[in-house]
Amino acid sequence: MTAPTLQTLRALGPDRRGVSAVTTALALSAVLGVLALGLDGASALRLHARLQTSADAAALAGAMALADRAAPEPVVQALVAENLPGMPVSVRLAPRAPDLTVALSVERALLFPQLLGLERLAISAEATAAAPRLGPACLVALGPGPRPIAGLGLARLQGCTALSVADGLSPARLAALNPFTAPAAPASRCRRGTHIVSSDEALGPGAALPARCGGVKVVAGGRLRLSGGSFHLPGPLVVEPGGRLETAGATLLAGPHPLSFEPGAEIALDPPPAGPQAGLVLLGAAGGGTSATSRLLAGDRQALGGAIVLPAQRVEIAGNTARCGMLLAQTIAVRGRTRFGLGCTPPLPQLVARQARLQA
Repeated sequence: MTAPTLQTLRALGPDRRGVSAVTTALALSAVLGVLALGLDGASALRLHARLQTSADAAALAGAMALADRAAPEPVVQALVAENLPGMPVSVRLAPRAPDLTVALSVERALLFPQLLGLERLAISAEATAAAPRLGPACLVALGPGPRPIAGLGLARLQGCTALSVADGLSPARLAALNPFTAPAAPASRCRRGTHIVSSDEALGPGAALPARCGGVKVVAGGRLRLSGGSFHLPGPLVVEPGGRLETAGATLLAGPHPLSFEPGAEIALDPPPAGPQAGLVLLGAAGGGTSATSRLLAGDRQALGGAIVLPAQRVEIAGNTARCGMLLAQTIAVRGRTRFGLGCTPPLPQLVARQARLQA
């Protein structure tokens, strides 16, 4: 092979063939490098987001376990394994009751390690949570679901709070807030029909409402006054517009039966000042599969001066002019501006004591 002559070299000077191929090759290398970094970076960001979500959930679950005086580690480990299946995650806990800090970390192999000079990348996330405080609560919904309390913006909570599963509390823990047990109803059988109250009717200690299977209906012009002790409802209780229901130092035992205080009715409920049902104006059955709905919708004509405990019922409520008012039900729908608070005379000793014990 002969050496190129000077004339041959001079002929190559203006020749541009092949330049685009070289430029394309160099540019393609840069594009591929940026693409590789982008893929590794995007993958790391997605993994970090998953870790952070799991850390948030695990910290809250572990804090709830701490509040229940249980070890948080099994709860946290199980939740991380469920949210990040098959991933070798390092879990670190720092409990400082009532707070719990959970730190998660994982190493991930890079797709293009030569570009960063690393074989693996460490990704971590951390979250701190505290179990929600249990009180003092004057609005408690025991049921599951995303919205066990509706219309909370209409509730005027005075020195107290609202609690439900939406606050991270389990149904079992919420149910433990209720210290009342409904006494058994009398063994007598009810008769057909509804007891209609169309004029003044008063019952004192030791008396009983008529045993009608259709319950009691207070119509316009009627006035039912109950004083002292407890009164079992044999069926539903309805107070129509123009009717009036009064209790003085008494508790209505609703059992599984619903109540209906219609707009235009007049309601004035005053609880017993002492005894096992002190501060309690309405008490329903704790269970039994009932799906009753009580509608306490008398508005500004409604003074509910104590605790309403209907654990197995749905309750719709609108209006309360009393300084004191507490409601515990399966689900709650506030339909109008309603006052709730524990500034009662007498106070609600059993409810407040139970909340304090669970919060300690």
